[in-house]
Order: sequence, then structure tokens, then C-alpha cells
Amino acid sequence: MRSLLIALLLATASPAVANDLPDLLEYLSGFKEEVSSSGGVAFQDGKGAFLPDGINSIFPAQFAVDREVLKKMNENCEVASILPDKSSFCRAEISAEITFDGPRVSLLIYQIENLTPPTE
Repeated sequence: MRSLLIALLLATASPAVANDLPDLLEYLSGFKEEVSSSGGVAFQDGKGAFLPDGINSIFPAQFAVDREVLKKMNENCEVASILPDKSSFCRAEISAEITFDGPRVSLLIYQIENLTPPTE
């Protein structure tokens, strides 16, 4: 979760922080960490997204999970809009590798548990 908070800070850096941002981005470049979190997961046009609980930012995600989980996600977690309402996301507990590449943050989700379709 700490890594997700760092990502949020980078994504919403104020102009006062912007002066030090290049040094921070260089420091974080290539940084990888394993994280566990709960939140919303979704697909949109074949691209994955993760919305952690308590953070109001959507992170791009790749899914490296087994076929049964992918099938369930394809059937239940497809969203129509690039900026969907949080209630349209499936709910899940995830384990992932978070990577920083300059200002880009990416998640490789390799485990999903308690996948629950969105409520209608």
C-alpha cells in the first residue's frame, strides 16, 4: 500500500514539488515492489485498471492470472467508459508487482482473490 501512496503522490505532484520531481523520478526509476491491496478491477478495450480502496486514482494494470480468473473477469468486469463510475468495477483482493518507470506507474497483478462482480 505504501507504494500505491507514493504513486498517488507522483501523479498529483504540486508545482512546489515539481522542482524536485526529476530527482525523485530518477531515484524511483526501475523501482519494483510487491504489494497487496483491495479495490476495484476492470477491463476496458482489453486494458486493465485497478482502483485501490481509499485512493481516488485509477492505475493501469496488466493481469498475469490463471485462465479461470481471466474468464470470470472478461464476463463480469468489462467497463464501457475510459473513466467509469467506481461502482462499475469488480471488487477483489490483489497481489501485484508495482513498477515505477519515470512518471509512469504500472501494476502487474498476478493474484486475484474474492473477485466479486459489480452490484447493479
